[in-house]
Amino acid sequence: VRPTNPYARYKAEMEGELAKLREAADVLICRTSLILTLDPPGKIIEFVLRALQSSDGITLFTDEPRNMSFSDDLAAALLELSSPGPAAPRGLLHL
Repeated sequence: VRPTNPYARYKAEMEGELAKLREAADVLICRTSLILTLDPPGKIIEFVLRALQSSDGITLFTDEPRNMSFSDDLAAALLELSSPGPAAPRGLLHL
């Protein structure tokens, strides 16, 4: 891996740390993307609302699939996933 900028270097370093954590038996790592909040509106919601109110239109990425999560739903899922017990999930989850 040869990162070309500070973000890429940090990401590569963190991926290495995540790999070490995944080897631990009692660890759950939840990775999220595009967390949406409505009250108050988060950055993504504000961006879309501004674009819809203007005549400029909106351009979004098409080369990178992501899952959006509302913050309340994500919080409920994280609470459920963090329940102790032998059936509790472990490892790396992309939410």
